[in-house]
Amino acid sequence: MENIYLKQKLDGSSGIFGSSFSNRYTTWRIKNSIIASLRGRLSEERSKSISILDVGCFEGSLLFEINSLFSDTFSISSTGIDLSTHGIEFASKRAEYFNLKGFTFAVMDANKLEYPDKTFDFVICTEVVEHIPNPENVFNEISRVLSKTGTAIITTPNGGNNLVKLFSKLFNFFSFGYLKRSMNNDNKAIEKVLSPADINAQRQENVGFGHISVKPLKGWLQIISNAKLSVQRVAGTGGPFFGSPIIDAIEYYSL
Repeated sequence: MENIYLKQKLDGSSGIFGSSFSNRYTTWRIKNSIIASLRGRLSEERSKSISILDVGCFEGSLLFEINSLFSDTFSISSTGIDLSTHGIEFASKRAEYFNLKGFTFAVMDANKLEYPDKTFDFVICTEVVEHIPNPENVFNEISRVLSKTGTAIITTPNGGNNLVKLFSKLFNFFSFGYLKRSMNNDNKAIEKVLSPADINAQRQENVGFGHISVKPLKGWLQIISNAKLSVQRVAGTGGPFFGSPIIDAIEYYSL
């Protein structure tokens, strides 16, 4: 596998951020909120055969964990899609290496899912839609491939959290710009490891987009309604702050 795969681990919750306790803790909380929601829904499931699609699965870690938790009770068909060829290759080789059955991984655009209507019982999309220029398209596709009685579990930052914005502004002001400088230093640390060719390769794969579509809860609910999905439950998942080395440095943890 090419070096770009290893260097790509620096993006998101890996690499430099992987050493951050607050980041790993926030990611753990998000993952466990998804599993808790899935467990609650499965307790009502009468069929012992279910199909799950993970939109933006990257290396398929969530699908592998779900399978390990529920495969004794259910026959699970697990499908994962992502734009990252390296992530999908890793997920496929992992399933092959451990001889895991029922897993399918494909490089695919979430804006245009290559599956028939009403294919999946569950669709999971975690921390993905905020990275997509037109998330409405993704919600429409999720709605289309979801079975009539299916469940979608979607997580994304709440852009309407004014308390966090206020805290960030106040902290940055009273620390004489420490927060902003720290964020710039994190970006520079990543850039030191990634060569121009690596950065270009990521762009060609369309991976690594920043948070370009963060919306308040009201905005997401409107998009969900427009996609003809009904909301069953809204809950916080991660914490008041997404973890990073910056938060660790000021000894603030999203507990």
